[in-house]
Amino acid sequence: MRRVLACLYGAVAGMTLGSTYARRVETIAAIALFANAVFNAVVWPRFYPRIANDTRAGEPGARTAFYRVHVVLITVALVLAAASLVIGVLLLV
Repeated sequence: MRRVLACLYGAVAGMTLGSTYARRVETIAAIALFANAVFNAVVWPRFYPRIANDTRAGEPGARTAFYRVHVVLITVALVLAAASLVIGVLLLV
């Protein structure tokens, strides 16, 4: 992972793999990814009960497109949270 990042921003600026600037950028990126993961993991699941109880969501046996679309949005947000967490950890390793 570190070699990929070195290719992305190291080749242009002439940085080496162990450069202080490169390490600082990796740390900042990891922090941003962790913040994204926490935000998605905290906010989106709390949104589900509001969607499920909305009149536009339909009854439990016959859910509408409104309900399905919002469930897909919540699922995608949680998958992105997991991906952000994994990539953030890989940046720090």
